[in-house]
Amino acid sequence: MDHWSGQRREAAVEHLLDSGWLKHVQWLPTIDSTNSLARQLLLSGQLETPALLVADQQTAGRGRSLRQWWSPSGCLMLSLVLEPRHMPSDSSLWPQLSLVTGVAAAQAVEAEAGISVQLKWPNDLYVRDRKLAGILVEAIARPSHSESQVAFVVGLGLNVAVDWSQAPLEIKQRACSLSQFSSTPLTLESVLIRLVEQFELHLRLWHAGQSQWWQQWSERSLLTGRAVHLQMANGQELIGKCEGIDTSGCLLVYDAQQCHRIQSADIVRWE
Repeated sequence: MDHWSGQRREAAVEHLLDSGWLKHVQWLPTIDSTNSLARQLLLSGQLETPALLVADQQTAGRGRSLRQWWSPSGCLMLSLVLEPRHMPSDSSLWPQLSLVTGVAAAQAVEAEAGISVQLKWPNDLYVRDRKLAGILVEAIARPSHSESQVAFVVGLGLNVAVDWSQAPLEIKQRACSLSQFSSTPLTLESVLIRLVEQFELHLRLWHAGQSQWWQQWSERSLLTGRAVHLQMANGQELIGKCEGIDTSGCLLVYDAQQCHRIQSADIVRWE
């Protein structure tokens, strides 16, 4: 990282802290995983929340189901750490966190680059049928006064200005980078600031009981109207037509017999 890049990062961290919402911001050159670091800091009691951890490169980034996340230079990798006080009081709504932050990320990208973003249930951002970003939410139980208190880590990997020449072939074929669609140069710092602004806005609205995130997510749904093939947690498979999500965040899939409300599954493929 050159001198000017270092200055930009320092300025971005200072700006985010001065904005008043985040209590801790840390930007690291290299880390195994920002989600793993967040877990370590939470369990050691060394993290005031909301907190943000950012890395230039990850050596052991991961997505859902422990899949490895390819984390090159030019990919914005971060973890946002939240506690129950930042969430709705009704804990049954907490599984919506991935969807709410997905809407926030999509709106940030659209504002920064002037493009339309689609959301693939439950946690991916797509542009023109290519993956732009992935979200991984992890709940972490930590000891607190002899009781277990949960915290949430929202991990995001967003391709901002990635050089695909060194990427594995399968990633080249299905991924994209924000710089491919923007008419003006983008920096990791400007995109990060825009992301945090949208995270704060949408999380405050969600905490206050507002649910416009559902309509905003539904308008961007990549799978609505498409035939989908799902792998369920119990190993069973489901093939049907996707009709979007319900207000709780479950995926709605119709087969010949009924409508299925899916809380958790892997999307094997879609048409």
